[in-house]
Amino acid sequence: MAEFRVPATDDNSVILTNDEASCSKKFAVSLGYWKDPYIKCMCKQSQIRKTPEISRGYFGRVFVIRSLVEQFVKAHSRNCQIVSVGAGYDTLYWNLSASGLSPQKYVEVDFPSVTRIKTTIIHSKEEQLLKALGNADLRNLQHLDTQLKLPSVGLDLNVPTLFLAECVLMYMPEKECDGLLSYFSQTFTNSHFISYDVINMSDRFAEVMKSNMGSRRCTLYTDDCSTAQAQRDRFSRNGWATSVVENMESLYQLIDSSERSRVEKIEMLDEVHLLSELMVHYCICLATNTDNLLLSFHNLTTTIGS
Repeated sequence: MAEFRVPATDDNSVILTNDEASCSKKFAVSLGYWKDPYIKCMCKQSQIRKTPEISRGYFGRVFVIRSLVEQFVKAHSRNCQIVSVGAGYDTLYWNLSASGLSPQKYVEVDFPSVTRIKTTIIHSKEEQLLKALGNADLRNLQHLDTQLKLPSVGLDLNVPTLFLAECVLMYMPEKECDGLLSYFSQTFTNSHFISYDVINMSDRFAEVMKSNMGSRRCTLYTDDCSTAQAQRDRFSRNGWATSVVENMESLYQLIDSSERSRVEKIEMLDEVHLLSELMVHYCICLATNTDNLLLSFHNLTTTIGS
């Protein structure tokens, strides 16, 4: 697990969004939206009720991303590696391992304070949860390059690599974001990228979102998030051969109807339009710097459900 900093008005405010996400996932898991026996270790706060649209939104996000990651691991028969950028208190590694789908190497990158807390949590648990640790800064690509190539991290530049970034690129100014995407594409020549990000950032809902985040001293850099084409252009200009983008409302509808039916019975959703409005402002972008995009939105299956 490595450390980084992303440019922000206030790093601590960005870190707080990670804490809130973990506790929101913990609440959704407690209601049965999906299974994750590890999330309770990452959020020690007392249970705070979240609205049904928040829990269902997190379900869609977790389901789709887990499915895509599993596609990648299966396509390479686990002979691959994953780099999770801005991993926070995510528990994907342990859930993959429990399902027999852990990759050859799994590296997490995040703020120093986040990795220190997560390391403490890991050390307080069973030995198999311990991973190699290092320091890195996404703004300093030379330093990041050194850290990722450390023997203790053990990344192989020739092994198929999946980069995963959830709510990360939107906190990075264009220059830094372009530098990072270009570095990954040029350094790991057989790689895929999954980005969960904001989109459609030119309407009233988006303006309110940006204002709310700004009041919390979190700056959203949305020039590359305004449309699906803008998202694709960001990857193409930085060496990624192919990319596809879908908003979360569309992706939610691609989840098997029986699984959606199960989830929709957990809580009554009075204001359906609130969930729809939320989901159309988040998307997933898939990209590859190879000739073949292995990941598909049309094969979303995973075993996270109850």
